[in-house]
Amino acid sequence: MMSENLNNKNMKLSIAIPTYNGALYIQENLDSAILQIENINEEVEIVISDNASTDGTPKIIREYQSKYPFIKYFHNEENLGVDKNFDLAVRRSMGEYVWFLGDDDKMANGGVRKVLDVLKENPKLAVIFMNCKMFNRNFDKCSEEKVLDIERDILFDKADSFFQKVGATAALIPSSIVRRDLWLSVDKRRYEGTGWLHLATLFHLLPGHPSYCISTPYSLFRGGTTRWHENGKFLKMIITLFDIIKSLPEYGYKEVTVKRILDPILKNMPLTIFSEKVNGLSVNYFLLKEMVTRFHSSPSFWSLSFPLLLLPGSVHRAFWKVCTTPSVKPVAERAYESVKKKLGA
Repeated sequence: MMSENLNNKNMKLSIAIPTYNGALYIQENLDSAILQIENINEEVEIVISDNASTDGTPKIIREYQSKYPFIKYFHNEENLGVDKNFDLAVRRSMGEYVWFLGDDDKMANGGVRKVLDVLKENPKLAVIFMNCKMFNRNFDKCSEEKVLDIERDILFDKADSFFQKVGATAALIPSSIVRRDLWLSVDKRRYEGTGWLHLATLFHLLPGHPSYCISTPYSLFRGGTTRWHENGKFLKMIITLFDIIKSLPEYGYKEVTVKRILDPILKNMPLTIFSEKVNGLSVNYFLLKEMVTRFHSSPSFWSLSFPLLLLPGSVHRAFWKVCTTPSVKPVAERAYESVKKKLGA
């Protein structure tokens, strides 16, 4: 089904779930949202944009649809790529605002009501950032209570102020709530295929409009899934993200904003490289050249990142295997957290 909906003036919020082969987790995902909107579904809908799933995702969603008419389901005839599917999820929504939810993530109770209350008090917002709580793959261990260390909500009147506070965490999918008409006004073609269309669009639509941060982490993020890391492709995505962020002054952003967004990405680079090598990253001359061209001015690149790039993947995987054995794993986890703190990641 490829038809798109026109905006409904009574619909305040759409929960947009782009999915592809999400059968493993999408029931938990939907349950967390449905419980919050059954009694307010005239204002809130769930919109699922399925990128031609080949697993049991369509069957699961249609079963939910039969029970909950506020769930709208669109199944692409072919896989259009993650970026186009994100854009389609917005176009197929009817809400004035759209809250993205990864198909393996969840919402904490009270999140929908909180968003509606914020929008009622601040009707002109371009973006709401929802603080996020990080979990492991099984959702039985919290790795981070809040990705953004703030104690109270914050209203921003400038795009620079928003990104100087939120930084790179703005890339977290379940943390983004956007005004639909502003999203649609942005020409996103240059970002299709980057994997960062959702973040790049925020950079473009926010200037000139107020934004908001919700301090309570109503977004619950599932870590440890591998779809973004197959064959180490995430490192190549980081290179693309670097280029997008470095271009921000062209659109009126301050250099201090660029630095605020890039700093944690650069500090986390050694851990990113190790993870991607474990996940099959193949390093060649062209990748090394791209990395050196972009990150040569960072001291940690030469002392940590570059040597890790040169180490064979087999060494990374052997080390990872040792670290994940039951007897070593608790020590390795403590060491990992210690390294993260030292790096400031």
